[in-house]
Amino acid sequence: MAPPPRSSVPQQLGAQTVEVLAELRFTAAEIRALADEAHHHHRHGVISRANWSRPAMKEDFYVKPGDSVTFAKTVGETDIYLFAGITGDFAVNHVNEQYMARSKYGRRIAHGVLVLGFASTCSSMMIEKCHGTAGDETAVSLGYDKVRFLGAVFIGDTLTLTYTIVEVDPIKRRSRSDIKVVNQKGELVAVAQHILAWVKDQA
Repeated sequence: MAPPPRSSVPQQLGAQTVEVLAELRFTAAEIRALADEAHHHHRHGVISRANWSRPAMKEDFYVKPGDSVTFAKTVGETDIYLFAGITGDFAVNHVNEQYMARSKYGRRIAHGVLVLGFASTCSSMMIEKCHGTAGDETAVSLGYDKVRFLGAVFIGDTLTLTYTIVEVDPIKRRSRSDIKVVNQKGELVAVAQHILAWVKDQA
């Protein structure tokens, strides 16, 4: 899918981000909705629900399209070092301030997968919100699709994630969600999609 003409690129996102979103098959309307949402967050400190329409789905399920949760966290140096210790990823990007001082970024950046890990918090919040453990099924993650890290996350940045259900399949017992991550400046720094499945408990 070709990106929108440069003249129509939303200033809140930037041309490079728009090109990546176009590669992920976001429509022009969806890209503009993301830009509007980032602008809204920057001005008001909150994130609104995605405002583009999605196909209506059956409602005999735990969640429905449009259901949304948000989670915000300031990324600290401790977060980065604990994550590095757990995963063994001590790349200079994350732990060597002197090295990164001469890079394009000018300072250390957080692991991309650490940022993605905050999305797991959102999925747990969604399960709790919809009482997804109250029945005879267990909600589990099937994984993430279309993950892109669109901007660097620095120590001290405050990230706000919005996790919105966009599709449900009551037959397969699954849901798919869009995830958007913005920093305190309203800049979109990551996107992804997440799939939840509800697995039947043993009798």
